[in-house]
Amino acid sequence: MKKNINLLDLKIKKIEFCKDIKLDNKYFKNFMPTKSINFIKNRYLSYPYFKYQCYEIYKNEKAIAVIILKKFKYKDKNIIKIIDFFGEQKKFIILKDVFLYLLKINKSEAIDFYHYGIEDKFIKKAGFKDKEKYKEVIIPEWFNPFYKKNIDYYYAY
Repeated sequence: MKKNINLLDLKIKKIEFCKDIKLDNKYFKNFMPTKSINFIKNRYLSYPYFKYQCYEIYKNEKAIAVIILKKFKYKDKNIIKIIDFFGEQKKFIILKDVFLYLLKINKSEAIDFYHYGIEDKFIKKAGFKDKEKYKEVIIPEWFNPFYKKNIDYYYAY
């Protein structure tokens, strides 16, 4: 894959090293717990057990978001899960074409995102559907070993 891709007025850049991240640091401090560029390095870019894909998204040459993805494979199929998102929640809407592009280049069947802190209206406008409304659709969570069943996550912070 090329390092920089243009999608209409958006540019997507694959991040290999934290020094390459240009997103304003304020987008990392608005989280509970607080996150940082160093968090991205230690949790995703340098993580020894999983391989994550890290992308920075630009609009009009300005960094507007960072997304972290993980590709899960089973036999000859794969899906993408958005693991983390950094940026203004209202900017999530314009990432719809980015997600479609990532599906295409990864030859993935689906893209999945559990979220907290981004309003549902922004998630829906970005093209995501609420799995609760599609009970017949299986969105696997466990891939090693593969478990073909919907799993609900519960959490507290």
